[in-house]
Amino acid sequence: MLKQISIENYKSIKKVDIEIKNINILIGSNGAGKSNFISFFKLLNAIIREKLQDAIAQESGANNVFHHGLKVSEYISGSCNFSNKGHNNTYSFILKANNTGGVYFGKEIAEYSCDNESHQLTTNSGWSETSLHRSESKNISMLIARLQELKIYHFHDTSKSAGVKQSFNIQDNEYLYEDARNLASFLFKLQQKEPKILERIVQTIRLIAPYFEEFVLKPDIMNEENIKLGWREKNSEMLFNASHLSDGTLRMICLITLFLQPNPPKIILIDEPELGLHPYALTVLSDLIKKVAINGTQVIVSTQSVPLLDNFTIDDIIVAEKRGNESQFIRPDKEFLKAWMDEYSLGQLWDMNLLGGRP
Repeated sequence: MLKQISIENYKSIKKVDIEIKNINILIGSNGAGKSNFISFFKLLNAIIREKLQDAIAQESGANNVFHHGLKVSEYISGSCNFSNKGHNNTYSFILKANNTGGVYFGKEIAEYSCDNESHQLTTNSGWSETSLHRSESKNISMLIARLQELKIYHFHDTSKSAGVKQSFNIQDNEYLYEDARNLASFLFKLQQKEPKILERIVQTIRLIAPYFEEFVLKPDIMNEENIKLGWREKNSEMLFNASHLSDGTLRMICLITLFLQPNPPKIILIDEPELGLHPYALTVLSDLIKKVAINGTQVIVSTQSVPLLDNFTIDDIIVAEKRGNESQFIRPDKEFLKAWMDEYSLGQLWDMNLLGGRP
């Protein structure tokens, strides 16, 4: 389990050190820093995939990633602690800017402890990519595996050119991609290998789209290497494709597949999943989040949706606020809110600005 995350000098975040629970619902106004918090995990993902320089280049250089630029911040640091049954893995790093707009590692530290056993690998390399993969330590391999379990999903693109609406390689189905562009091939695999799981997905889709009958998942007759998402309505023989689904329904199908798949990632991050969803769909989504969390997956969701927030508890909430030029992240004060919680929902408390995270 990811227990703690620390961030310093990253984008709008000057410094944060916060506990991560099974369910983490991140609320706050526009510009408060929610997306920056989520994007820090993208940075971690890029580090472990040895794509750090590409990630910085996509941000148009280090000056746009360091807190208020290189004139203000000399480094970015981060730390994440994984803990389970007395076993602790911690990864921390310091990034510094080079003269070409990229970054390099000022330091990397990987620590492992269990009972009376403790190991630490410290690297002051100046390397442009992580040194973790250069280690042959079993403990470092375990840490790499934990970091690789961080998955950030974004299903917002439902335009005509969206990958989820196109034909896709039928064999590329090991896991659901972060933008669901391989949704058809992934569902095809479930149809062949896990039909009961596919039926659960279909039944859940019918909760928010009662007209939905079934998926039609077959290789393209003109090119059997590819597959495209097909489906049928109840009481109709007409074959539809992803373009015939509303944007909200298509996004919800992606979310349902994500949470009901046989082996979901251990840590799922989603930025504003409520886009285009009906309030009842948000209730279904909340139930999916709770069930997957019970089964061992941690979920971090940023949202501005009062109906979504209403489905969770005060213990699940992280509040993002912009104070001065810094984003801050705190857990709500349960003692202060105790007198209000019997009469008002979380959404109402948020609207009343008692949780914080309002403009």
